[in-house]
Amino acid sequence: MNRHDVLTKTKKLIFLMVPVMLFFQSCNYVDVRSEYDTSANFRSFQTFQIQPLKNVDEYNVNEFAQQRILNAITSELQARGYRETSSNADLIIQSDIVTKDKHYTEIEHVGHGETRFSTYEYTEGTLVIDARNAKTNKLV
Repeated sequence: MNRHDVLTKTKKLIFLMVPVMLFFQSCNYVDVRSEYDTSANFRSFQTFQIQPLKNVDEYNVNEFAQQRILNAITSELQARGYRETSSNADLIIQSDIVTKDKHYTEIEHVGHGETRFSTYEYTEGTLVIDARNAKTNKLV
């Protein structure tokens, strides 16, 4: 392989890698946490009913995003063997959206005693999904 072929392949590789690197750089960090009642007998629950999302107007959540959230919850519960129903459900699922404005300061030492500070503002969003026993109205 001659030098020209190597340079051409290197340029193609760089051209392909830049969009991939930009994609991964734009991905947000997702932190998933769960809390549940360890004494709850989840095998006794067979059906669920999903309530509309809370705070969608306050946080300007569009209908498309709302539906994606509700569909994801429904899919996950169905994959675990629960059936969706419109009445007399064993579990009532309620979701709430909460956001918080945050900032991040980056410090860069550029040499010769010079330091640069960059501050970035962003909004952190949290989706809280509660499952309640329909008979007792207690969180499970």
